[in-house]
Amino acid sequence: MSLFAKNDSDGSGFEPLAGEQTLSALSMAVHRQQRSEPMSDQTVPSSQGGAMTIDQFCKWAAIGRTLAYREISAGRLRSVKVGKRRLVTFADAVCWLGALPSSRADL
Repeated sequence: MSLFAKNDSDGSGFEPLAGEQTLSALSMAVHRQQRSEPMSDQTVPSSQGGAMTIDQFCKWAAIGRTLAYREISAGRLRSVKVGKRRLVTFADAVCWLGALPSSRADL
């Protein structure tokens, strides 16, 4: 499943999926990737739980470090400090993702 639906109304051939469809497509893509890649120290935790570093979270969420720290500072993304490391639990990452606006109309 792609993050875009086939649509020729605007000439581009595709249009973005809406809210729940996007989350479903992302979930399927993550599941497919988890099945095809062996676990390593650099692998982002899956839905089984766990925590990830900021770099791992950024890779998982496809965002930059600046935005991740901005979301933490604003209180929209929970994180914990363990020693010198800042970690984001998988549950908090999913909660943050679910709280994002689903379309431009929500902004």
